[in-house]
Amino acid sequence: MRLAAVYLIASLFNGRRAPANPWGAATMEWQCASPPPVYNFHQPPGEHDPYDFSRLRYDETTDGFLPADGRVG
Repeated sequence: MRLAAVYLIASLFNGRRAPANPWGAATMEWQCASPPPVYNFHQPPGEHDPYDFSRLRYDETTDGFLPADGRVG
């Protein structure tokens, strides 16, 4: 138990921030901004295939995936 607490405290002060979409998921819950705005999305999301990964691009600065059009949320 103590070891877990040590790792938790160490990661709070020395750990990297996780990117918005680290796995490159294309489903709706990963397309929302973090923290989410009051209504989650600025406009209603359109219908799309949740497995359409062409809508994402890899961003080396955040080490994660972002929407290809640059909009988040």
